[in-house]
Amino acid sequence: MKFLSLLYGFAVFIRNKLYDLKFLKTRGVENVEIICIGNIVAGGSGKTPAVQYFVRKYLSEGEKVGVLSRGYKGKRDKDTMLVRNEKEIVAKPSKSGDEAYLHALNLQVPVVVSKDRYEGAVYLRDKCSVDFIIMDDGFQHRKL
Repeated sequence: MKFLSLLYGFAVFIRNKLYDLKFLKTRGVENVEIICIGNIVAGGSGKTPAVQYFVRKYLSEGEKVGVLSRGYKGKRDKDTMLVRNEKEIVAKPSKSGDEAYLHALNLQVPVVVSKDRYEGAVYLRDKCSVDFIIMDDGFQHRKL
């Protein structure tokens, strides 16, 4: 098991170096601010409450905010899916994943899940007209 852990760590190191040296390209999404909440800890470190705090903070300042999540453990039919629009929840937790559904229950803002964070951010910008995107646990997705 230790060997697999070392192998994984080495692969992540190489991938990060390729981004640092610009061999792998990053992409930005114009006309929207993206704030990424997360760290290297897998779970239980307070990312979900932090996402909800920042959503409420920006809402109180009059900003139009959306949440972007990977949708871990969600079994959706397509890669990018709207979980909640501004008015109602439009997806089941089995499709969206628990964390995204929790955001949809607790926040009255658009929530989108997507494995491709760039595609999800473009969806939020174009279909939901948000100014700010709070990305839940996106530090592993260096492309965006």
